[in-house]
Amino acid sequence: MVMDPAQAIYTSEWSELVEFFRAILEVNLRNSRSIGAVCARLGGPATLQDNPSGPSPDFHRAAGTKELRKHVERTISHLVYDESVHPSEIAVLTTHTSTRDALIDNVAGEISLARWEERDPGSVLCETIHRTKGLEWTA
Repeated sequence: MVMDPAQAIYTSEWSELVEFFRAILEVNLRNSRSIGAVCARLGGPATLQDNPSGPSPDFHRAAGTKELRKHVERTISHLVYDESVHPSEIAVLTTHTSTRDALIDNVAGEISLARWEERDPGSVLCETIHRTKGLEWTA
């Protein structure tokens, strides 16, 4: 069993068990270097130079839900049609269920967004970061 108190998102209390061996992970082995660079700026460890480079993350500011929907629709369209990423390999992650629900209920276009329980091979997953912790997607 492996635990990381820095990722304890479901509890604010953390008590280290005496019988566990403690090891400090000094290198980010999980992410591409481009995503790892963002994580490092947020306080995470440096990314291993042997990790794949990967495309740089895109950041968009949205003044409201309508603008957010447009960014999500454009990004999904670009990934599916220009980058040939299958919709089931894409996840739209939100910090709040209200944002997730607003996106699912109102995103237009050929590709639908779906909650975890309602997803199918042709839809893009749209969920909160808490519900998807530990899972991975291509985009």
